[in-house]
Amino acid sequence: MYTKHKSLGKFEGNESEKLAQAVYTATLNGCCEELGDVEGFGFYAYVQGKKYDFVLSENSQGFVSVWHGTKEKMSLFWQAIENDYEEWNQANAELEAELEEEES
Repeated sequence: MYTKHKSLGKFEGNESEKLAQAVYTATLNGCCEELGDVEGFGFYAYVQGKKYDFVLSENSQGFVSVWHGTKEKMSLFWQAIENDYEEWNQANAELEAELEEEES
C-alpha cells in the first residue's frame, strides 16, 4: 500500500498516508502500548494487528511516522525503542541529579 499523490502535513514521508492515518487513529483510541511524549523523547506506540504490527512515532512538530511488519520484526523494533527510552530516562535523571547538586 502506498500513496500515489503525497500531500504535505502530519503524515508526509510515510509510504502510505492512509495507513499512517489509520494507525494514528488507533493510537488515539488507546488500543496500544505507548511510551514517551512529543515534548521529550518523542511519542511512540505499538499497535498489534491481525496480520501485521505497527510502530508509530510522533515528534514535537507533530509529524507522524509509521513502520509495519511481521509481529516478530515489530516486536524486536519495539523492544529496541523501549531500551532506548529507558536509557534516555536514566540519562535525564542523572543530569537532573547533577544539576540539583550544583545548585546546592
